[in-house]
Amino acid sequence: KGSVRLDPGRPVELGAEAAVDGGGGTSASVGARVGRVVHGVMERLDLSQPASSLTDVAADLVAVLSTSALLSVDEARATGHIVRRILSHPALKDVQRAPERWHEVPFTVTQPKRSGPPSMVAGTIDLCFPVDVARTRWVVIDWKSKVPGVGTALRAKYEAQLDLYARALLHTMDSVGSIADVQTAIVGPYPELQAVAAAAGENDDDGAAELLVDAPASLRPMLTQLIELGHDLPELDSDLDDDLPAVGDVVCRAARVALVQEAGQIDDDTRALLLARGWRLVDDGDALVALLGPGPELLDEDAVGRADQVDEAGSTAVHR
Repeated sequence: KGSVRLDPGRPVELGAEAAVDGGGGTSASVGARVGRVVHGVMERLDLSQPASSLTDVAADLVAVLSTSALLSVDEARATGHIVRRILSHPALKDVQRAPERWHEVPFTVTQPKRSGPPSMVAGTIDLCFPVDVARTRWVVIDWKSKVPGVGTALRAKYEAQLDLYARALLHTMDSVGSIADVQTAIVGPYPELQAVAAAAGENDDDGAAELLVDAPASLRPMLTQLIELGHDLPELDSDLDDDLPAVGDVVCRAARVALVQEAGQIDDDTRALLLARGWRLVDDGDALVALLGPGPELLDEDAVGRADQVDEAGSTAVHR
């Protein structure tokens, strides 16, 4: 009836980060599971139609995709609430009026680093569309379950990254002419997830799967190494100190070590203040892993192993 796009969209059953556990569920976090289905629903809806005409088909999509993704009843209910709230967002009126809409568009962009060769960043833009037929003004939308407050350094970084990624994508398209303006809209957060996660017994300390889902693909191998080495879960795109305009891509707060990939991401004066406060800043993931070394848990296990060896040696000497 014109409410669903013909493109079937990406499967939502299980992402690469979600393994099936022994009880038939998935090991991914509530946020990862629900977020995947929300993206799947929004990708499949024909957003050229008025939001009021999409309510019923959106509910049907939520039901079908929630079942495919093995969501619980509470998770599926939260997914329905989130989709209805997104459909009522003011940005959706601009989407409806757009001459065309691009869903889940992959991009690749190089970013300069303070030292060494530039890094390659790959990802997906949730939704972008031109405002005018001439394709000179664009809007880029990111559905995000966790959204920093307006006016914060982290929010500014998210918006700047979204603008960079959008321009990188659009400039690769031969059919796109001169771009006069690119606006970004971050739609979220999803407060419904907090209650569902709490009911499921999840907390921030159990968020390794969600961390890997939220992280850019280029950072996942390094983050996996940190987790396997026994370190506390790092923070992504986080302020280093509250009183300084400094955001790290990966922040290991307890160790006061941060990955800052982009050249100019932190100005020289702020960088000097951070170093004076004991922060160590690197621009490469391998350097971060090397700097941190084994985590406390592995060091404790190693110490216990050495103690056992000493005890065995001592016991042998006594028996002799």
